[in-house]
Amino acid sequence: MTSPLVQSVSWALVNLVWQGVLVAGALGLALWIVPGRHAGIRYVLANGALLVMTLLPAVSAVQRYPRHAVAPEVPLPASVPLGIVLAAPGNAPSAARLPAPLVDSESKFSSTPLVLLGEFSERHGRWIVLAWTLGVLYGSARVLSGWRRLVQLCRRAEPMPPAEQAVLERLCDALGIRRAVRLLASREIFVPATVGWLRPVVLLPVAALGGLSPAELELVLRHELAHVRRHDYLVNLLQTAAETLLFFHPAVWWIGKVIRSERENCCDDLALASGAAPLSYARALTALETLRVPPAPALSALGGSLPQRVRRLLLPGARRHTGWSAGASLLPLLSGLLVAVPPSAVALTCKTAGEPEAVEPVEELDIEARTGIESDQEARPPEPAFSIDELVRMSAVGVTEEYLQEMRALFGELALEEVIRLKALGVTRDYVASLRGAGYRDLDADAVANARALGLDSRYVKDLRALGLRELEWTDLLGLRALGVTPAWIRSMRAAGLRDLSAPEMRALRGLGVDPEYVREMHACGLDELSVDDLLKLRAAGVTREFLERIEGP
Repeated sequence: MTSPLVQSVSWALVNLVWQGVLVAGALGLALWIVPGRHAGIRYVLANGALLVMTLLPAVSAVQRYPRHAVAPEVPLPASVPLGIVLAAPGNAPSAARLPAPLVDSESKFSSTPLVLLGEFSERHGRWIVLAWTLGVLYGSARVLSGWRRLVQLCRRAEPMPPAEQAVLERLCDALGIRRAVRLLASREIFVPATVGWLRPVVLLPVAALGGLSPAELELVLRHELAHVRRHDYLVNLLQTAAETLLFFHPAVWWIGKVIRSERENCCDDLALASGAAPLSYARALTALETLRVPPAPALSALGGSLPQRVRRLLLPGARRHTGWSAGASLLPLLSGLLVAVPPSAVALTCKTAGEPEAVEPVEELDIEARTGIESDQEARPPEPAFSIDELVRMSAVGVTEEYLQEMRALFGELALEEVIRLKALGVTRDYVASLRGAGYRDLDADAVANARALGLDSRYVKDLRALGLRELEWTDLLGLRALGVTPAWIRSMRAAGLRDLSAPEMRALRGLGVDPEYVREMHACGLDELSVDDLLKLRAAGVTREFLERIEGP
C-alpha cells in the first residue's frame, strides 16, 4: 500500500483529466461569445481558466488526503449493508476496499466513473506520480536551459546609439512606463524581443536595424514596450510554470496558445492606442516577417498568427466581429429547450398511452387549400442576401454590391471577409489590372491584398525592369518591397561597384544594412575586390571603417 500523500497526488492528477476538459469547454464557449475586438477580456478569461486548472489538482489532493489519513483500511463483514456503511458519518471507504461480494451486490455504486478513477489511481498511484515527477523535472530543465540562453544573449548584446535610446525613452514616456528599459542590439536574433521584468531589456536584431525604416522600427518598439507596460514577462513566467506542472493535459497547451495569441492582440491594441496607424503597423509586422529565420526568444512582436493579426488590424469587421448576438440567442434557445422538453415528453407519453390520433390523408385535402398554400409561398419575400452584421461591416469600409460583384468577377468566389479586406486596403479593378498587365496574371485575392499593404504597384515593377530585373518571381518582388529596396538604392549600389546583384543578394544586403556608404568605406580602407558574400560577412561581424583604421595603425 502506498502512502496517503502519493495516493492523494495520483487521484488529483487523474481527476484533472475530466476537470480540464470541462474548464477548456467553458473557455471555448466564453471565447465564442466574447468578440475578437475585446482582446483584454479574452486574455483575462484564458488566464483565469489556466489558474483554475492549476488550483483544481491542489483542491482535489487536499480533499482526498484526509480519507487516507483518517480512514485506514478496515475489512468489512459481508453482512453489513452498503447503504448503512455509506450513510455512517466519518466512514467513506472507497469501492476498491469493499469485499468482492458486497461490491457485486451493489454494482450500481461501484461502476460510476469517479469510483473507477479512484480504483485506477489507487492501483497505479506510485507509477502515476513517478511519471508526472519525471515529466516536471524534464520540463523544468528545459525552462532553466532556455532562461540561461536568454541571460547569455543579453550579456553578449551591444548597447544602441544614443539616438535610438532617445526614441525608446520618448516612447516610454508616451506609454507611461516609469521603469528603466535598456535597448540592446544582438546579432543572434532576427526579430525584436523583450526579456526581463524588474529590469526589462528590448533586444533589436542587427538585420532589423537595416531592413526596417525608422518609422517602422518605432512601431515595432511600441509593441515591445507594450509588453513591458503590461508586465507580460512575469505573466509568461507564471504561465510557463503552470504548463510545466500540467504538461500532460492537452487542454493546458491549448489554453496557453490562446493566452499567447490574445497577449499579442492586446499589445497590438495598445500600440494602436498610443498613436500607431493600423496600415503602417501592419506593414512593419509584414516587413519583420521577411527577416525572421529562426523563432524569436521570449516575448516578440511576431508572436501568434501573423496573418490573423494583420487581418485584425486592417479589417474593421475582424475587430468588431461579435458573438454577443449569437450567444444571446443561444441562451434563450437552451432555456426554451429546457422548458419545452418535459411538457413535450408528457404529451408524447399521453398520446402513446391512449388511442392514436386520426390523421387526415393527404389525398383528401382540398385543392383550393393547397393552391392557397402555394400562392402564399410564392408571395413570400425572398430572404436577404446579407445579415445586419454583414451589412454594417460592409458599410463601414464602403463595400457596395457593385464592388462585391467586381471582385468576384476578378478572383472567383470570394468570401465576404476577403472582399472587405480588399476594400479596406484600397484594392480596385484598375490596380488588379495593372498588376496583371505587368505580367503577374495568376495572382489570387490574398496575394493582391499583400501587395497593396506593402505599397507594391505596377510602377515599381516597371522601374525594376528598367534596371534589368525582368524575371522576378512574385515572392522576390514582395521581399524587395518589404525590405525597402528602391530603384534609387539599386542605382546607388551600382555606382558603388555592385552592378549585377540578384534579388536574393539585394535582400540580404538590405537586410543587414549594407548601403553604398558602407561599400565606399570598405573600398577606402583598401578592400577593393569584395564580393557580396564578403560584404555580408564583414557587416554581420560589425567591421567598420574605424575598426580597420585601428588595426592598420597610424
